[in-house]
Amino acid sequence: MIKRNPVLNFTLFTALACTFPAALRAQGSPAPPKTEGIISFDSEIAVSPDSTLQVRESITVLATGGQIKNGIYREIPTSYNDRFGNPYLIHFEVLSVNRDDQPEDFHLERLANGLRIYMGNSGQPIPPGEHTYELAYTVNREIGFFSDYDELYWDVTGNGWKFPIQAATATVHLPSGIAQGAILMDGYTGRQGSVQNDFTASADGQGNVTFRTSRPLTPSEGLTLVVRWPKGFVHPPTEAQKHQYYLDDNQPSLVGLLGLGVILVYYILVWFIAGRGLSRGETVPRSEPPRGFSPAALRYIWRLAYDQKTMVVNLVDLAVKKQLAILEDATGSYILGRVKTRRHARIDPGSGPAVPAEVTGDETLVLERVFAGGDPIPLKPRNHALVGGAVEALHQHLRAKLDWVYFRITSRYVVPGLLISLAAVIRSGLAIQGVQKVALVPVATGVLLWSVACLAMAGIAVGTWQNAFTDPHHAPTAKKQAFIIGAVCLGLFLGELVGLGVLAWAASPGVAAILVLFVGINYFFHLRLRSQTLSANILVDQIEGLRLFLITIGGDRRDPEASANFTPELFERLLPYALALNVEKIWGEKFAAALARTPREDQEEYSPAWYSGPNWNPITASAFLTSLGSSFSSAISWSTSSTGPSTGSMGSADTSGG
Repeated sequence: MIKRNPVLNFTLFTALACTFPAALRAQGSPAPPKTEGIISFDSEIAVSPDSTLQVRESITVLATGGQIKNGIYREIPTSYNDRFGNPYLIHFEVLSVNRDDQPEDFHLERLANGLRIYMGNSGQPIPPGEHTYELAYTVNREIGFFSDYDELYWDVTGNGWKFPIQAATATVHLPSGIAQGAILMDGYTGRQGSVQNDFTASADGQGNVTFRTSRPLTPSEGLTLVVRWPKGFVHPPTEAQKHQYYLDDNQPSLVGLLGLGVILVYYILVWFIAGRGLSRGETVPRSEPPRGFSPAALRYIWRLAYDQKTMVVNLVDLAVKKQLAILEDATGSYILGRVKTRRHARIDPGSGPAVPAEVTGDETLVLERVFAGGDPIPLKPRNHALVGGAVEALHQHLRAKLDWVYFRITSRYVVPGLLISLAAVIRSGLAIQGVQKVALVPVATGVLLWSVACLAMAGIAVGTWQNAFTDPHHAPTAKKQAFIIGAVCLGLFLGELVGLGVLAWAASPGVAAILVLFVGINYFFHLRLRSQTLSANILVDQIEGLRLFLITIGGDRRDPEASANFTPELFERLLPYALALNVEKIWGEKFAAALARTPREDQEEYSPAWYSGPNWNPITASAFLTSLGSSFSSAISWSTSSTGPSTGSMGSADTSGG
């Protein structure tokens, strides 16, 4: 039959000859993987006697053009926290990178806890197929030195691979002389934190310890080895090295602390040069205010600052001098009316002739600004332009007339302080591995300035809430204003938290905490870096003498002469100064006590000519003055805001008294 069909025989023979070798190959070895992944990960770790490690990794991958296009990257953790929570930095250096036995381009990227080594060039795709990458590097501080043994705990592959690893091996080369039986081996496989032991380990007589996985590793799984050996073969770091390691580990914190020290020294020097002021002598009571100064000006010098009560003092003094009248209705609303008589005589306490009351320049300015739109003027939001303009004009007038004579303005020294603080924060952040350098500078600058604004707004909010709780007549209005400012302040502080969170992300929470400390120090000295000149010290001695007089006059209840001298005229004349020096409550108590000790037929009928309202009572003068200082201040603050009706008419009637 074979002879009869030669063509058929030849065809069958040819087919068998072609298919038989292929069948043998299919049965003899598995087909190579067709999906991207790591075919093998082989690592050689040489432990030097000086405790450094020489590591060479050989990573064979199959690239199909999917995720592996231009190369691969390897992540090496270099930043840890020890068991006490202290920072611990690993010193790492790349020696070489090869692909298929040829040098390969690479670059490093800092991460939050280490480095990422990119092996390849983004502009040069690699051809599909198998490629072997060889990475050589050195690290130190990876050896653990314990009392009875030394230990290498080494993450061989890492757990960040997105590909499976078909096989992983690691060989640790220990220093010569270590007995085979003295080497202890342990390890783990799987995801981070796993305690699986899917590996084999062996040691030979030359101090070589080999680990080999017994199953493929899925994505995010890795191999970790632990090798222990007797002490004396690897030298621990010297004291000098430990000292250097400490400086390297804590460089961000140390830079921050150094910056804090520099800023404190800077402000202390500024304080001694320009901020302390001059020492004063013994305070002597004086019954007469310094001549040529309004109560508002004395308050400005005494407090070294302008506040809302300065305007209150100015208006009350104008009222006492019969330049305007203060009217208060049953609802607690205030109306200011201008008095036709511009000057009046006051009785000198020395029973001399009457002398005209002096209206100072700042009081004339306020008088003209307040009544620029007509007379009378209710203290309501519709008149915010007039009242607010008068408040600002008074502030600017006092600054222009008094600052250059009586104050050393040292707040300009805060600008260098803020620059020093910003430089220290940025330098501290740059010392951290994985810092976001592009975002660090603008974020730190923005958060620093935002923090200063938050503290300034917080001071305003505290003042408005104090007004709200101490003002019985304008409580609803004052509380509404306090709520508005408080809401703005809360929004600023929420923004502050967001900014600090961004800074913590860009650098670290420690850098954010350092910035908060810097802001606090700068703001503290900003509030206090204003001192007085010699002229101011002399004037403040007189102011303190007047304040002492206001506090101590009539202190001896058994002295009838003191009570007799405490007349309504004296009470009114010094009332603005009592308000300016924050002793109006004491001044009112002394006036009421003097009236009680020296009863007169007309005492029940006495009321201040400059005030008209339901709240005056000579017996409770102290409560009235306290209420006047807070509620009048709140009314002025309310009327300087634009909330409320935006239009309204103002009358032009004159008033001749309270």
